[in-house]
Amino acid sequence: MDFGIAGKTALLMSSTRGLGFGCAAVLVNEGVRVVINGRNAERGINAISRLGEKAHFVQADVSQSEERLRLFEEARAHLGTISILVTNVDGPPPGSFMSKSNNDLEGGLRADYALRIGHGPALSP
Repeated sequence: MDFGIAGKTALLMSSTRGLGFGCAAVLVNEGVRVVINGRNAERGINAISRLGEKAHFVQADVSQSEERLRLFEEARAHLGTISILVTNVDGPPPGSFMSKSNNDLEGGLRADYALRIGHGPALSP
């Protein structure tokens, strides 16, 4: 199936493994140039080696406002316009819902909110 996105650009947060990496792989296969992101440089380098020449890695902790802004700046510098934004983020620590404290849950929600709403203007053309 042709999604009509070949030649577009994408920034994918928290995307060196799991769902974020899976999204990046699909986008690259569709002809999209991507910037992937994560906190671990070794995982990032491994991920871009598997994704190929259409992928670029920026190490940053998206739960930190300053690092998110730096990620946006570096992604724009590498891609120009960002056509697709995937706001993937780690949630609370692994485990069952009932094993989480309110702080665990609130921290995950705050990070998720900040990615989706808090910095949208920083990515506007």
